[in-house]
Amino acid sequence: MEHHEEQYQDRINKGVGKDAEEIFEKHLEGLGLYSPKDWLKVGTSPWEHDIDLFWLYTAIVVVPDYIFNRKGMLYLAEVKGTKRIKATDMENLREMYNKSKDFDKVQVGISYVNVQTKEVKWYSFKQVEEMWNSIDKLEYYHETDFRGQKKAYKVLPL
Repeated sequence: MEHHEEQYQDRINKGVGKDAEEIFEKHLEGLGLYSPKDWLKVGTSPWEHDIDLFWLYTAIVVVPDYIFNRKGMLYLAEVKGTKRIKATDMENLREMYNKSKDFDKVQVGISYVNVQTKEVKWYSFKQVEEMWNSIDKLEYYHETDFRGQKKAYKVLPL
């Protein structure tokens, strides 16, 4: 069974996604960036806390997983260890991009982490949006959101 087919709590108990974050943080350190001076994890992960109803917060507040400053640019990064990008992820990226596009020194996008090879690649919001728009097929997780609607995603060629 693939991780996206498992129940949410089972994925959390296994730490699904934790590898991608750890690889990404090592990648930042490999670039000579140090927390909290050059980078900060601003999004939270469900295995870091056990706050009931925390998902309400994530449905209201748009925050990237990480911010980092490199070569005079501030990056707002969603860190993904999968090529499955949820429609809600795209909405959040679009909102961050629209709020930041007038700032020349801000980049919004995805840092894709290949967990197998441990490679990290940056994709700007515009690149992600282009890939997203080039794919017609929406797929759906077996879970539903808090409104009972299927969670849509697309598999991007990252």
